Amino acid sequence: MTLPKQDAVKDNLFHGILPYKVTYKHESIHLNQSNMRPIASTDNIIFPPGEPVTEIDPIINSGYIQFSPSFDQPLPTLVQAEYKGGFIFVTAVVLINTTLEEPTLIVNQLFTISNDGEPKLQFFIYCDVEEIGNINENLTADNIYNAFTINFKTELTDGFPMRIQEGGYERIPLKNVKYVETFLWNIDPKTSRGTVTTVQTTN
Repeated sequence: MTLPKQDAVKDNLFHGILPYKVTYKHESIHLNQSNMRPIASTDNIIFPPGEPVTEIDPIINSGYIQFSPSFDQPLPTLVQAEYKGGFIFVTAVVLINTTLEEPTLIVNQLFTISNDGEPKLQFFIYCDVEEIGNINENLTADNIYNAFTINFKTELTDGFPMRIQEGGYERIPLKNVKYVETFLWNIDPKTSRGTVTTVQTTN
């Protein structure tokens, strides 16, 4: 979902159906409506499954959303994904209620099968315990969530199942992945509802 540049804050978006206002900094961003809440205790920490993605670009501060005081729920994710040159490239924007300029985000990747039997990758975006502590110490006021663009790519096929090919077995190749699903994972634990998107292919 690409949003055009906005110079002014939009109040009561969609005629008050959604109780927040939005400000954007960049010419266009892909909005991933998920929020991360501070960790309350280290007793209930659960880390997401999957293998770590190592190729992550620097986080970009991309604006903010202000919710009404009564609004308190995880939001679904919107994401863009593209297969190109042997990699899957992913762009997402996560919402975190922190004043940190560049929170440290981690991404885990997990191979799954979609409901229609096609290969799918799940990506879990999260922070470690130390960074959650930093977020706790730097919370925003007035129910404001800052938006952070995260761009990453993967060629990882560890954990992909094997398939029978002429002459033997091979792992399902990355180019066969039809869908990706992303979550903003709170290790407290609480997580956003994942949204599935089709992987676009560029030759």
